[in-house]
Amino acid sequence: MPSFAYATQELDQFFQLAGGLAVGQNNSGMRGHIARDYKVEDNIGGGLSYTTSGPPGSITDQMILNWEVLYTPNRTFTSPDLGVNYLKTHEWTTALVAEKYQRFSDTLPATYLVAQFMYKSKSDLFGRYLGGMGGSQTSAATGYGGGFKAIALAIQQPFPNLIWRFDLAILYDLQGGILVQPAVRWKPTGNLSIEAFYNYLDSHLGDNSNNNIIGGLDNAKEATLRLGYQF
Repeated sequence: MPSFAYATQELDQFFQLAGGLAVGQNNSGMRGHIARDYKVEDNIGGGLSYTTSGPPGSITDQMILNWEVLYTPNRTFTSPDLGVNYLKTHEWTTALVAEKYQRFSDTLPATYLVAQFMYKSKSDLFGRYLGGMGGSQTSAATGYGGGFKAIALAIQQPFPNLIWRFDLAILYDLQGGILVQPAVRWKPTGNLSIEAFYNYLDSHLGDNSNNNIIGGLDNAKEATLRLGYQF
């Protein structure tokens, strides 16, 4: 095709002639369906765990470090051109996780901290092929190289008697998308609990919002209040 716009016009004309967009031809024209195929794959992985030793009460005292690696040979992906032939490529996934209980105050219980870095060589967090990223309604997908990279942080701070608890989770895609979820939990009795949390999403921190995992999810910003009672 000479250009993306030319291809768009040609396809529009084709569907109009087939009846899909013609005026007065409701429920007529071309029909089809989308089928999801889950191909068999081999996953070969392993991990290492190490607990650090530092001065008592320091950030390096009893910190748990986990390193995990996963190799998937000939992983199957949908082709960005939506052709019948699938893409097959080897993929590496690795993650480095650090977690720790840290006491910041004698008047508060220990804070639970988690930090993670993830890298995937061929797909994003949702398993979408990176070569098909970056497209829009007016431009073809450009994809990007260097692999998918993301950072996740989580904090959980209980308060005395465990009546209140504050949580915070952050997921940042280095292509320019972020999810921030603060939450607070109130448990006045053993049976009743009330939890409130908010999802903040922004996919426009980078050059192309369609390159990151938050792209298309910005409208999912929401506040939730959950009431629980145990019988």
